[in-house]
Amino acid sequence: MRNPTGNADVSLQLAYIEGADINQQIPNEPGIVPPLIDKVVPVHNIVPVDIYLPGCSPAADRIRVALEPLLAGETPEMVGREMIKFG
Repeated sequence: MRNPTGNADVSLQLAYIEGADINQQIPNEPGIVPPLIDKVVPVHNIVPVDIYLPGCSPAADRIRVALEPLLAGETPEMVGREMIKFG
């Protein structure tokens, strides 16, 4: 939904100035708003991704089934409809 608005500066203006009821200002303290790229892209275009969990957000059971093996130093098995089906 952000890509049609233009670059990152336009998005910040929309969110922090036009969309604000009070204190209309773009945060400029280091670390408050991380640097934004001008176009939204999938996360795997920016950083390596090892596991994809379907869902927005993924169900708690999916998250647990993926995290438990990782915490044990193992690779989760991403098999079965409940672990790989999007939507």
